[in-house]
Amino acid sequence: MKKQEQAAAVPRGAAGAGSGDFPESAGHRIGRYAIRTGDVLLNIVIALVVIVMLLYATYSIWDNYRIIHSADAAQFTKYSPAVDPLTFQDFAAANPDVIGWLTVPDTQIDYPLVQGTDEMYYLSHDALGNESMTGSLFLTKENAPDFSGFNSIIYGHHMVAEKMFGDLDLFKDETFFNGHLTAKIYYDASRKAGAGYSAGGSWAWHDVFLTALVSADAYDGSWYTPGVTDEAARQSFLDRMKTDSVYYREIGLTTGDHLIEMSTCVSQETNGRIILIGKIVQ
Repeated sequence: MKKQEQAAAVPRGAAGAGSGDFPESAGHRIGRYAIRTGDVLLNIVIALVVIVMLLYATYSIWDNYRIIHSADAAQFTKYSPAVDPLTFQDFAAANPDVIGWLTVPDTQIDYPLVQGTDEMYYLSHDALGNESMTGSLFLTKENAPDFSGFNSIIYGHHMVAEKMFGDLDLFKDETFFNGHLTAKIYYDASRKAGAGYSAGGSWAWHDVFLTALVSADAYDGSWYTPGVTDEAARQSFLDRMKTDSVYYREIGLTTGDHLIEMSTCVSQETNGRIILIGKIVQ
């Protein structure tokens, strides 16, 4: 009985704060409030991070679309000499670096050609002179703008959605290569280096007989030496086309012919390039 009497004498809640019998202390209330506040703030931070990530993803999708759309050949169709030669004249006169037009059937390659004294410029500017990550199709500055050299090299970005020179990948398929024999190029055959647009020039479309698809290294000078003049070097170039091309079509080439090399990057290789080569029919 004494033990029961002693237990009864103990004030309620004396067993400890955890029993729920003591009034909550100010420190405990502050602690609980701090925890709840911390949880709320953490949830707000997480929500803000998610919103920022969603906004960034949305912007990235929009920006990627904008870049791809700006490279669409349809953006330049109205300037094509095949659509309206007079409109092309105005277009070429507005930018003296415009030297012609290149079209490859059954691809989206249908773009103006430019040639600048600073080749890096057209890696990041379109043919209208606007800053653009898509760049332009440009003739290397060492080549003559009348395409009178032995080999004229045209560069273009390898872009997704088959923009710019992205559609050169189609020629990796042997059936496609065998089924597509020609391209077309438009230029002034009387134009000289350093000269701008001339309305009285010898502007005309020329067929390009496609003869080879080459897989190359960007630093391989045997493919990337524009305007080869040495007769032996020209013959070596033609011989190598026959032996080292991915695909080759015999069209009776000679060292006196005028070739174009359409070159672009290979996605899987840092220095990898593919080159579609054709003979200009004067």
